[in-house]
Amino acid sequence: MSRLIGAIALLSFGLLVYELALTRLFAVVLFSDLAHLALSLAMLGMGVGALLQHLFEPLRPPRLLQAASGLTLAQGAAIVLATACVLYFPLLSTPSGPPAPWQVRVMMRAETLQWEWFVLLIPILSLPPLFAGVTLAGIFAHRHKDFGVLYGADLIGAGLGVAAFLPAIAWLQGADVIWLSVLSCALSAGLLAPHAAGRGLAVAAACGALVAGGQALRGQPVLQIQASAGWSEAQVVATRWTPLTRLTVFQQRDNELILLDNATLSSVIQRPQQLDRVTRMANRGLVYQLEIPPGPVAILAASAGPEVVTALHNGFPEVDAIDIEGEIFELVAERYTTPLNPYRDPRVRRIALDARSAMMRAERGRYHIIQLLNANLFGASGMLAHAWSPSLLTTQEAFDLYLDRLDEDGVLSMANLEQTRWLPRNAAAALRARGVEDPYRYMAYIDGPNAVFLLRPRPWTDAERARLYAVIGHTGGMPLVLDPGQPVADATALLRSLPGAAIGGRGPQTALPAPAPPVQTDDHPFLDSPARVGYALRHNTFPEGMVYRTLLLQAALVLAVGGAVIGLPLLLRGRQSLRGAGAVIAYVACLGGGYLAVETVLLYHLTLFIGHPSYAIAAVVLSMLVSSGLGSVYAARGPDDAVPQRLQTMLVLVLGLGLLQAFVVPDLLVGALIQAPQGVRMAIASASMAPLGFVMGTCFPYGMRLATRRSAGVVPWAWAVNGWMSVVGGMTTVLLTRTLGYSWAMVAALSAYALALVVSRRLTDAVRI
Repeated sequence: MSRLIGAIALLSFGLLVYELALTRLFAVVLFSDLAHLALSLAMLGMGVGALLQHLFEPLRPPRLLQAASGLTLAQGAAIVLATACVLYFPLLSTPSGPPAPWQVRVMMRAETLQWEWFVLLIPILSLPPLFAGVTLAGIFAHRHKDFGVLYGADLIGAGLGVAAFLPAIAWLQGADVIWLSVLSCALSAGLLAPHAAGRGLAVAAACGALVAGGQALRGQPVLQIQASAGWSEAQVVATRWTPLTRLTVFQQRDNELILLDNATLSSVIQRPQQLDRVTRMANRGLVYQLEIPPGPVAILAASAGPEVVTALHNGFPEVDAIDIEGEIFELVAERYTTPLNPYRDPRVRRIALDARSAMMRAERGRYHIIQLLNANLFGASGMLAHAWSPSLLTTQEAFDLYLDRLDEDGVLSMANLEQTRWLPRNAAAALRARGVEDPYRYMAYIDGPNAVFLLRPRPWTDAERARLYAVIGHTGGMPLVLDPGQPVADATALLRSLPGAAIGGRGPQTALPAPAPPVQTDDHPFLDSPARVGYALRHNTFPEGMVYRTLLLQAALVLAVGGAVIGLPLLLRGRQSLRGAGAVIAYVACLGGGYLAVETVLLYHLTLFIGHPSYAIAAVVLSMLVSSGLGSVYAARGPDDAVPQRLQTMLVLVLGLGLLQAFVVPDLLVGALIQAPQGVRMAIASASMAPLGFVMGTCFPYGMRLATRRSAGVVPWAWAVNGWMSVVGGMTTVLLTRTLGYSWAMVAALSAYALALVVSRRLTDAVRI
């Protein structure tokens, strides 16, 4: 039994490392909005594998148990094959000339993607989880009386895989992280092997993985990126992998750029001529020309530091450079010896945190200037964080925080591409909440190619307005759309009538009559609404159109797999033979849809407290999976006649603890412990999630104990449906959070558990399958 537990934990460990590696590789060789598709493919593949085990006699115990070691080795081989295909398939057309700017390439995504290769890649990527699904479902069905313990091993192994991935991808530098997956598969195969020959193959595979991984650790990668979405790897002069993304130094003509994955970039200022160009840009340099007294400056999303250099050049002696990807600071500081290098300047303090979290913990107190330019919400580091837990840099609550962090004469300067036009609405909501009757006297909006929004904690004076007009004249005479000295009847209509930011030289991306977005709040931090979703899909607006077109592609895959998971058993066995199984399938569907949805919402609520999306994902997901695994082990104990009452109790506890964890605990933690060291915050966040994870982990095994009283054969089918519904739940949560907000998403997630509570009363009616 102990060997079986270890084998399952190792198998799940390797699968999770593979899944997370795919998200990072997709963001480099494809586009970052496709990164989440990799996770869906993995979960769907596991569901298909479980379905195959359920339907076909050769894949059932005891035959399957004899072949389990071989299947696990095949899983490891498939991981290598799938990774190589991601790296070496020509998934995007190669540009004939110099690489286009990232805005152009993102907008040309459909034109550059070679669909025949992409379609071929999808089933290959699903092979490793398919093998895992067959193996796990077979073991669970054969040892159904030990389901709670074995399922617990699966969850705990997956949780440890999440924890190991973050340091491993930095140590092994990218794609070679999959050798950790191969090693774990080989060790699992060794534990499952029924004879010496099988154990010998497992040892050989483990040795091969160790050799390849050791070579990667010595700086000699085995698996390398060949092409990254329009950027020639021949022009890459340095790379560094981080837990979120790949940082790349790219040589372009007479300049070097720092790329995050392949989607966003930041210039390295090396010469005075470059600095002069940056200073003349309104969204970068205008705020420093407003005759603000020298004092502390905070640069949010500082990246390679062009705004930091601008602040120093204009005489501001104290600058806090803040970025989620703090490794950029080290890369720039180590690589460039130019006197303009801001990260070698003792006046600059580097802070590797989410910008909003850093503002909440600001040690300097108040700033003369807070500046944010084009926060990275379109690359992998931004998109991954944004999908799980949005950056919250432009919400009503964020503006309230910025106002608290500005001194009386300070200015907030903010620009974020097409979203810039909606910033005044969020700021106005924050000011009105503070009792300000005419909030537009506190702000200015300068339109044009480099549109910028300026906000003060008090009304602008006549002298400050005059200086603003003078500076605008020097920077090209861009129109002052919101003048703090002029009354505004309807600022929303005024800003909505602007032609829109030109993305990639393709002209306005939000032609009227696009619906105005809602005011962004921490509960609803996205600009999306149901009306804007339809508009985005019809007109392919940026970036909403990208997100929802990807969701449509994912939905098509989900519907196809769902039809197989639900329909094939009915078609092959007939409705009469499966009568009574409906309650079991409905129950596990509720759990599958609800678990990932609850986890996603709770992760969002704790990201600000932890301060970094990578560490938040690691802490929360690790805590949830490990505590759920322990809950599953607990559910294997006790007499059978106590199971119905225990299951009812646990489902009620999920509802109660879920509400507390979502709407009470985060505020308590922020209020009491926001200034604690990051490691302490991570530990506390993990501990706060553990009780909920424990009770959620009991629900599946308790349900299977009830169902298998009459039908052990239902376990693989239930496993397949659970995995499929996890993808459905994840997609639904993304849609709800983006259009209605996190409160509604949490209501939907907990409603799935409420429905499971109702359905659970009929689990004992399942027939023999």
